[in-house]
Amino acid sequence: MSSNSNKQVLTNVILFILLCVCLWVGWSDFQLVKPEVTQEEIRESIRFYIRTGFQIAVQYLIPLAILAYFGKKLLNREAKT
Repeated sequence: MSSNSNKQVLTNVILFILLCVCLWVGWSDFQLVKPEVTQEEIRESIRFYIRTGFQIAVQYLIPLAILAYFGKKLLNREAKT
């Protein structure tokens, strides 16, 4: 196999593993940051927005980007045949 082909296979494997991890983290009840019982209002608000942004990225944006990448690769392969 050529070097370019090896890199492509490695990229696909890494992206597939990342997709699985993102789906697991995004759709499970796993929380990366557990809020403390007593917090100031501002600190709680900042943490909420960071958590929400991270959750949206992991749950929707990253998996959709990976699926779009694989879909583009699949369409390009079918177009060549």
